[in-house]
Amino acid sequence: MNRKLENQLIEVLDAEVAVYEQLAAIKSNEKEALIAFATPDLEACTQVQDLLTNKATEMESKRKSIVRAMGEERGLKRDDFILKEVVEWLSPDAAEKVSQLGEELKKLFTEIARSQDQNASLIEGATHYIRRLIDSLMTRTKEDPFAYGKSGSRATLKETVPGLLDRKA
Repeated sequence: MNRKLENQLIEVLDAEVAVYEQLAAIKSNEKEALIAFATPDLEACTQVQDLLTNKATEMESKRKSIVRAMGEERGLKRDDFILKEVVEWLSPDAAEKVSQLGEELKKLFTEIARSQDQNASLIEGATHYIRRLIDSLMTRTKEDPFAYGKSGSRATLKETVPGLLDRKA
């Protein structure tokens, strides 16, 4: 087996692990921002996630290219090799390192998926809360919108909540 390709594979897997570790940390920050309703923090998390996702896609493409070249050296013309297959082609040291990195990636993917599910639940809960709050506000203003108008007399519903909803639409 080509040692150069083995080393390139290990370097790319190391880089992937680093990217996914950062992504897992950002998912944790995103959860904290969702809990705190911190919109600026949430936007910052989203921007960093986009960058990391692009970087992860780039690393995955490099890894697939390296694995494809390794497969071609063995006379295999496929694009869908998994790391468990590739490990069998490597020297013992490289095989151990690639197996270790593969396990780390597997754990990170699980952690990121769990965080994503939790964050989606938080978003759903917040959305439900906001809908209920708006419904509650609208119901209260329709029931008894007691306020004084410009002339000092009792105001109409339209005068008490003019900007909450666009009534022209």
